Amino acid sequence: MTALLIWLSLCYIFVPFIIFFFGWLKPVWAFICTGSLLLATGLAGRWILPVFEWTKKAPLGRVEETTGQTGGSFGGRVAAGATALCLVAAIVSLWGAGGYGPQDSDHPKHNAVLKALIEHPWPTYLESDRGQFPLVFYIAYYLPSALIGKLWGWEAASHALQLWSVTGLVLCLAWFWILVGRISWVVPVVFFFFSGWDVIGAAVIRFWHWWEASGASLTDLLSSVDWFALRWWNWQMRWFDPELARNYPSPIEHLFFVPHQVLAGWIVVGMITASGLRAPGAALAIMGVLCTLLVLWAPLILLGLLPLVLWLLWEAERATGSWKKVGKLLLSTCNLLAIPAFLAIALYYAARWAPLPFSGVAEAGFGIGHASFTWFMFLIRITLFLLVEVAIFALLLLWLRPFENESEYRLFGLSLAWVLVLPFFRYGACNDLVMRASVPALFLFAVWIARSLTISSTPVMRRLIVAGCLLIGSTAPFSDLYAHFREAIRRGQIVQIPAKEKVRSLWELNQWSARQAETSTHPLVRLFREQTFFLQYVGSEDTVFFRYLARKGPEEVAPDGAAASNRRGNPD
Repeated sequence: MTALLIWLSLCYIFVPFIIFFFGWLKPVWAFICTGSLLLATGLAGRWILPVFEWTKKAPLGRVEETTGQTGGSFGGRVAAGATALCLVAAIVSLWGAGGYGPQDSDHPKHNAVLKALIEHPWPTYLESDRGQFPLVFYIAYYLPSALIGKLWGWEAASHALQLWSVTGLVLCLAWFWILVGRISWVVPVVFFFFSGWDVIGAAVIRFWHWWEASGASLTDLLSSVDWFALRWWNWQMRWFDPELARNYPSPIEHLFFVPHQVLAGWIVVGMITASGLRAPGAALAIMGVLCTLLVLWAPLILLGLLPLVLWLLWEAERATGSWKKVGKLLLSTCNLLAIPAFLAIALYYAARWAPLPFSGVAEAGFGIGHASFTWFMFLIRITLFLLVEVAIFALLLLWLRPFENESEYRLFGLSLAWVLVLPFFRYGACNDLVMRASVPALFLFAVWIARSLTISSTPVMRRLIVAGCLLIGSTAPFSDLYAHFREAIRRGQIVQIPAKEKVRSLWELNQWSARQAETSTHPLVRLFREQTFFLQYVGSEDTVFFRYLARKGPEEVAPDGAAASNRRGNPD
């Protein structure tokens, strides 16, 4: 089963690269990048398969400290399987992918990207009032469905997107289960509902604002919430301090808003950690391949792999006793073969940094601290954020120590340091850096919490304390799930594929978000002034990738047959 999971996972995250390379690159570069990455992926699979096989037969070195997955009783297996099936069915019926369930505020963007990929030639160019600009975005998630949409239409693509998303979710849950190493109904519950104490943070911030507002009553404060809106009624739970613009999302929030990033992210984290705990040298030898496979899916989650990379370097040096041998592992054949593909994607993203005739807000750029707060106030709010999002579960894990060996404990230390430091930085209008780069560490935190609840040696009282903390945190993901369920009941149907003609383009969404930003008082909505939204999706054609690697894009032709001068955004 593990061998099948490994090959299915590698195929799942690799397939979009074939479509991208042959859709975006000139033929010679497409064959070079596809061939080298295909060979690298195949070698990576063959490299890590024995890791899982020989650790079962004859553990060697420090690997023998790792406890394998316990089988559990037949009743326990049935309960675990039934719980997982019910939760997966509930989530995928409500998360909005492909029109399955109510679509939340990020889905107009998903629909617009998918529609653009279906209707426009590849490489895809986006229309604006300043000309056409190439789509430069992490599009791996959309490409298989977009290909189906080109062949069979919009509805077929929407159904394919749902099937593609469900497949990725099942693979993620399987790797989570392998890392927990126990058969229990608790495992899928923690996988979906692990979350920080957002509700406590929301209560503190609301009370703070209520205390500062002279003459305002608590009733006035509560009445300001739109309890009947799909998203905004629980906004103060998910973003309990929107002025700070920091958020560590729950798994359900990730699935409802950014499946295009988190599905591949969880799979890669699962593969790296599971193989690294068994044989860090082998994991290091395929790390370059897995990082390359993630780069077209979620570059910010790729950045969040830094603690795992440092951990593998540390463990490989301890195992081999030589940094020279560690260097040889990094320069493995499969890692070297992945370089052409990685460079091609890196040059593709580099097109976003070239000059463009659009303006965005300064707060969407990279920064440290907060543009509006003094450092004193910023540190106070960051302290609250870290207390409710990190400290509670970190202290529980330090108390319970559900780590199966010292290597795993060191990984916990590096992951903890990462999520403590990360909120001091900012990038993106809604600080996508913090939300996405935290994914690997939070995934591992959830693994260890699930394990602490399923280890038979854990005293009952301690399990109850962990379960109580988990229950408090689950209020945020449950509120997301409940809001979608209520909306599905209100409209009287689960599947409602948006009509293609009603799907707005990314430029139209930019215009709408800019108008909203000008009239809104909400601090996060205000960040989408001018063309901040559109800048997230476009790059410049005057770059190395589009000049030398990419296929020729579509030309705008003027009535007299001459190419239109606004192709690159230059007005007549």
